[in-house]
Amino acid sequence: MYQVIVLYGVPTDPAAFDQYYEEVHTPLVKAIPHLKSFSVSKGPITIVGGGGPYYRIALLGYADLESLEESQMSSEGMKASMDAANFATGGMTALVMEIKDEL
Repeated sequence: MYQVIVLYGVPTDPAAFDQYYEEVHTPLVKAIPHLKSFSVSKGPITIVGGGGPYYRIALLGYADLESLEESQMSSEGMKASMDAANFATGGMTALVMEIKDEL
């Protein structure tokens, strides 16, 4: 399984971020083909010991690398990716990794 982890920095207007993310961005993400799972953090994100540079974390799961690549190159995937410029005023970082279950 492959996972994309999207780390969103603290936005300039958290209330506007939340509203846009829920009402506009989430439906765009859910329309991405081959997406097996989509999870989003709720509440503040902190680093052990306090503070932290992140406001929200999104986890997008795919069956394999080919599915992930196809989904990201699809019109729906590109639309969702490009939409981040409309609300991610705190910046964002996307990580891709293969997941190996240990249990």
